[in-house]
Amino acid sequence: MAAEIGTGKRLPEGYDDLVYQSWKRGLISSPFCSSSLWLTAASTGLHDDSRQVQYRVRLQEGIGYALAERNHRMLVPLESAWLFAAPVIGAVETALSDYLTTELASISQQPMGLLLTGYRQESSVWKEIERLEARAIRAERFPATDSLFINLSEGVDGWLAGRSKRFRKRARQMMDRTLDFEVEEITPSPGAGDALFERIFALQKRTYKWREGSDIFVGEEYRRFYRILTGLLMDSGQLKATFLRRNGEDAAYILGAVWNRCYRGLQMSYAEPFREDGLGNWLQIRTIQDCVERGVTHYDLGMPSEYKARWADEILVNEGCLLVLG
Repeated sequence: MAAEIGTGKRLPEGYDDLVYQSWKRGLISSPFCSSSLWLTAASTGLHDDSRQVQYRVRLQEGIGYALAERNHRMLVPLESAWLFAAPVIGAVETALSDYLTTELASISQQPMGLLLTGYRQESSVWKEIERLEARAIRAERFPATDSLFINLSEGVDGWLAGRSKRFRKRARQMMDRTLDFEVEEITPSPGAGDALFERIFALQKRTYKWREGSDIFVGEEYRRFYRILTGLLMDSGQLKATFLRRNGEDAAYILGAVWNRCYRGLQMSYAEPFREDGLGNWLQIRTIQDCVERGVTHYDLGMPSEYKARWADEILVNEGCLLVLG
């Protein structure tokens, strides 16, 4: 039997080791977003409790499996809001097709839907997915959410060497800039996640995005997700956050997670009165410098944007596949 998980419970010990191995072998597109912390926050914060959702998690024989069963008709990744998460990790290059076929048969003898995401477009996993497509009643591929990455394996200078001359000049100026702000680094502390999230949320409500109604925290389910994730990161010691303050008031912040030599950026904002002060760029540069000092080799910027593209070295294309198997 699959080990069932309910709201707020962690994935099995050893799951993240398989995630990291899958990342190192070039199979998945976003390691942190396939990790137990991200999936735990998603399964708790993003799923509508009014739906009939059963969490199915398994870890055995070199394969990890984390899917949500909806109404006994559909299996989806525990995080299906952005489609970053790979639901099956580990020895998937040779076993994914047979493994999922057996798993689906154990759940129902009726046709079931299966959503697969989070695998790099060029990954060898797709050969296994093609085997599933060949036996499917329906199979449809679609573009999922891509990820932008900064390569820090050669340090700050190595990263800057790949930027334009104008970008390099501005980055150096930013490194030399002395801000008229107090810089506060947050030290992860178990049990302090709620207080930190409330501080972040208070600043978000002073941003131009909040005024325009485009801020992610406008959505209750996303506030719930980030509150839970902030708490998990605080408790695990993997949270990295910096605030800029002036006259005793928060002006800007950057929030992320350090996970197995990979830093995942989560949120960055500044209060609207400081919109023209370049605080976001300063926080990004400082974070990159600090990541290099910590031995981080990759910075996951998350989904693409024009701003992020100027900082990134690589885009990992994430393709999804919807299958109906019977």
